[in-house]
Amino acid sequence: MIADEERGPAGDGASSRNSTTKRSSNGKATREPGIWLLLERLKAEDRSRTHFKYVARCPFHDDNDPSLVIEYKMSSRDEFKDGRRRLVAGCGVCQGRPVAAGRKVNLATVAEAVGMTVGEALRFCEDLDGLMPERSGPDLPEQAAIDWWHFNLLFYSDLPEYLYTKRGLSRATIDDYQIGWHDFRKRYVIPVYDDAGALVSLRYYLPDPPQGQPKMLGHKGCPVTLFPTLPPSGPVLFCEGEWDALLLRQHGFPAVTTTGGKGASLEPWSSGVAGRHVAYLYDVGAEEEAEAHARLTAFHARSVRVVRLPLPFEGDDVTDWFVTYGQSAEELRLLINRTLPLGSGRRGQRS
Repeated sequence: MIADEERGPAGDGASSRNSTTKRSSNGKATREPGIWLLLERLKAEDRSRTHFKYVARCPFHDDNDPSLVIEYKMSSRDEFKDGRRRLVAGCGVCQGRPVAAGRKVNLATVAEAVGMTVGEALRFCEDLDGLMPERSGPDLPEQAAIDWWHFNLLFYSDLPEYLYTKRGLSRATIDDYQIGWHDFRKRYVIPVYDDAGALVSLRYYLPDPPQGQPKMLGHKGCPVTLFPTLPPSGPVLFCEGEWDALLLRQHGFPAVTTTGGKGASLEPWSSGVAGRHVAYLYDVGAEEEAEAHARLTAFHARSVRVVRLPLPFEGDDVTDWFVTYGQSAEELRLLINRTLPLGSGRRGQRS
């Protein structure tokens, strides 16, 4: 047997980069069963970033976008938590549903679907240990998973109802920002993208979490960033929390927040507001944090305002402004415009 040093499987069915071949009786080279042959038969695409990872169209349903993921990573199954990496397969659309003789999507059923056994598919997997050692960084899902979570949210009528009635969000906003529902985590999912449209983080929200758990969780390994992305030009309105930012965007405000909460430093993005009018609109009781952030931004911005919401209870926020108290977007614009910029010689609002 000889080892081919070839390119990995691609969407066009190209030869594998590390497959093993043998000579048949007629002298021609034939592919020996192994992980690379499995990927080739699936016409899998290389998506390896932090670890060995390929995606392909799932053989168990009509799949326009690749939803089948084959990875070589630490297993999350309790019986395999031994510090070793293993080859695993799963589909974000099938999500554990029986697909083949009552069995779920896994490496065995996927291998059988392309005429191989799981033993054949696992051959030469030891080569993967030296091929791509795991690096630090977030392991984010494919877009197919985001689409599926969004479908999940809309499929269950009571889930979007909370976003409509308690968060004031419209169906258009939910669709535009691809809000979803994660079946396993039992939380709402907010995808976070960068300026280039690449997924950089996920936020998981539960309105009434068990005692000791936060309402909002971040995706492991993801850095703090802005959500949504900073508008390319014009004024900027910093608020407190992803839901408030979405509601403000829905009402036409150029709102952003950080995925790290009000305690996160805004210094990495200070240069992005250079020469622009900036306002801070934090929850009632968080004015000191807003003013501290505003003073840092003042070195770069054309003007900076700290807007105080005239609402009765500590913790009241932008969502309460619209949903609980029925105030309008026009009234909020007037409040922002009447707030004097820092350094104007006076504090608070114009009379």
